[in-house]
Amino acid sequence: MGAAKREITAPPGYPTGGHGPAGSIARGSWNRNWARAFVFRDGGGAVAVLVSCDTFAIPLSLTKHVWDAIKDKPELKGMRPEGLLISATHTHQGAGNYMDVSAYNAFGSARGGFSRPLFDFLATQITAAVTEAAGRMQPATVRLYQGKLKPPIDEPFLVNRSPVTFAQVWDAPGVLDELGDFAPDKACPELQRPSEPTEGWDLGGCPRLRAVDRRLLVLEAKDANAGAPIAQLVFFASHPIVLIHTAPHFNSDFTGVAMDALERKTPSLVAGLFNGAEGDITPRRFYRDVLEVVERGQRLTESIQNVLARPDKMQVLDPKLAVRARLINTGSTPDRSCSEGNISGRLAAVPQPGAAQVGGAELDRTIFFDFGWKTGVKSFTAANGQGNKQPALDLKDLPGIGLLTAIFSGGLAFPSRLPVTYLKLGSFSLGAVPFEMSTTAGYRIRKDAESSGEVFQLLGLTNGYASYTATASEYAAQDYMGASTLWGPEQAEFIRCQFAKLRSNSPSPDFSLPSTILGLTDPFSASIIGEPRDLPDEDLEEIVRDKYHMPVRNLPFFEWSEAVPRTAKYTAAGRKIYVTSAAGVADDTDVGFIKILKQAPKGDCQIWDAIWLGPLLQQVGAADYVFHVKTADHKTVTSVPFPLRPDSPLKPAPVAIANSNASCN
Repeated sequence: MGAAKREITAPPGYPTGGHGPAGSIARGSWNRNWARAFVFRDGGGAVAVLVSCDTFAIPLSLTKHVWDAIKDKPELKGMRPEGLLISATHTHQGAGNYMDVSAYNAFGSARGGFSRPLFDFLATQITAAVTEAAGRMQPATVRLYQGKLKPPIDEPFLVNRSPVTFAQVWDAPGVLDELGDFAPDKACPELQRPSEPTEGWDLGGCPRLRAVDRRLLVLEAKDANAGAPIAQLVFFASHPIVLIHTAPHFNSDFTGVAMDALERKTPSLVAGLFNGAEGDITPRRFYRDVLEVVERGQRLTESIQNVLARPDKMQVLDPKLAVRARLINTGSTPDRSCSEGNISGRLAAVPQPGAAQVGGAELDRTIFFDFGWKTGVKSFTAANGQGNKQPALDLKDLPGIGLLTAIFSGGLAFPSRLPVTYLKLGSFSLGAVPFEMSTTAGYRIRKDAESSGEVFQLLGLTNGYASYTATASEYAAQDYMGASTLWGPEQAEFIRCQFAKLRSNSPSPDFSLPSTILGLTDPFSASIIGEPRDLPDEDLEEIVRDKYHMPVRNLPFFEWSEAVPRTAKYTAAGRKIYVTSAAGVADDTDVGFIKILKQAPKGDCQIWDAIWLGPLLQQVGAADYVFHVKTADHKTVTSVPFPLRPDSPLKPAPVAIANSNASCN
C-alpha cells in the first residue's frame, strides 16, 4: 500500500465552485486544497487507486486524463481503468470552471467559462500524487474501523436539510429506526437553534436530526513491519459547506481541517475524506465563520480518533481486490433500462433540471429563489419520462424562455456517460457513483449489499459529476434535490439495480473512459481582483469573527511582494507562512493564516498579505512575534518583531518587513 498528496489550490482570480451564482471569486486561500492518493495492490497483482480531492466535483474527463498518464507506469502494472476512483470531498471552496460539460461551467460558479489550464493543473497534480503513492508501495496491514459520530460530540452534529421531503418516503420509519439513535423519536421543536430554518422540527420522529447517517468508517493501513501509520481513509456523509458561500478565498472547509489535524498528529500519515450519501445532509451551521469551520473540524477529528480508539467493530481485511464497473451511455436506449431480480428502473431519455434547482438548497439559496424557482413548483402534465418536474427555465410565470430549457438540456450540457463501480477489498466493498445521493437512496443500496454480510460504503461524487439522485417519493416533492435529479423519478432504482448487477458477479462490460474537453479558453486571471483594498481583511467581516460573533478587524497582517511569472501562475500555491516567538514556532498551520492577493498583479509582480488568525483561534501569550514567508519564487521574507499584549490591542496596521530577498518592486 502507498499514499501521497499534492496541493491543488488554484491561484486567485478563479470563482469558487459548487455554490453556483451565489459563490465568490477567490482573492487568495485559507487552509489549502489537496489531492490525496491511496494505492492498493493485492498478492495477485490487482491494483486499485482511490484519490480524495478537495474540489466540488470530478469530471469524467479528468479521470480519463489521469488514467492516460498513469496506465503505463511500471509501479501500477496490472491496473485496469475501472480500478481508478477519483472522488471529490465536495467542498464548495475549491475552484470551479474545469468541468467537461457546459452546464456546470455555466452555472456551478459565480462566473461562467471553462479553463483548460486549470483542468490540466488538476490532472497534473493528481497524477503526481498517484505516481508518488505507487512509488511508496510497501507491505501493510489494513484494518477497517466502524463507529458513529457520538460523544465526545455531545449534540446532534448533522441535520437533514429536506426533512419534509424525507418524511414522504415509504420506508421513512424503518430508516429512522436504524439511523436515528441520537435524537428523540418525536417532534423536536425545542432542539431548533435560533439561526436554523424553522421547517420540519414539528414532524414526528424528528427527521431534521434523525434522518442522517452518522456512520463513520476508517480504513487504516499501517506498515506491516514497523507498524507506523501510512494512510487513513475516512468515509463519512455530509456536505462540507460550513463556511458561508460569500467567502472570497479557497479552502477545504471543516473536513479539510480534520484531515490536516490527523496528518499533523502523525507525520507519516496521509488522511483523506471520501464522501457518501450526502445529498440532503449538512453539518449544523449557525454562524458560518472561520471559528465554526475550525470547531466542526475539531469535532470531526475527535470522532475519527474515538472510532479508532474505541470502535463499535474492527476487522483486519483480507487484501484481495476485485473491481467491476459499468459505464452507462445515457444516449443508448438499452443502457437506460435495468432489471435485476426484483429491482428495476429506467432513465429518462433526456436529462432535465427542475425549477427548484435554480433556486438553490436550504441555507444556500440563490437570488432566483424569490423569483419563483423554489420547492414545490411542478408541472401539471407528466412528460418525457420526467414525471411532475417543471423544467427549470420554462416557468409559466415567465413565458417565452422555454427554448432555453431545450438548449441547456441537450447532450452537451449534461454528462452522457455515468460510471458505476463496485470495488471489493476483502469483506469491505465500495459502490462509487457520480451523484450526490439522498440518505434514503444510499441507505437502500447499502441494505441490499450488506444483506450478504459485507460491509458496504457508498462513494459519491466519483469519476464524474451528474448532480443528485433522489428516491421516487423525494423526487415527487420537487425540492432542490428532486429537481436536481436529472434523469427522472426512477433514477435511484436504476442505480440500485446497477449495483445489484455488479454484485451478482456478472462480468463487467468493456470499460473505456471517454474524454470530452470544451476548448482552450482561460477566461480567469488575477486581474479580476482589481484595485487594492485599503485593508486586506475587507470582505472578510462575515467570516473573521470572535466568539461573540463580532467582526475582528485588528489581527496582525504582513505584506510582501514576490515575482511570479504570468506563464507560471499555478506555481504560486506553494508558499508557506509561519510565526515564531522567542519560545519557538508559535503557529505553522495552514488554518492559521489567510493569504490574500492585494491587487491585480503588475506584470510579474504580486503583492500579498497574510492575516494571522492565531490570536483568534488559539491562546496566544504575551510576546514578540515574527512572520516568516517562504514565497512562491523560493525566497524568504521575514518581518520585524511585533508585540502582542493582552492589555494593548493591535491596530489594523501592517507588520513591517525586516529583510526581503523576494521584492519585485
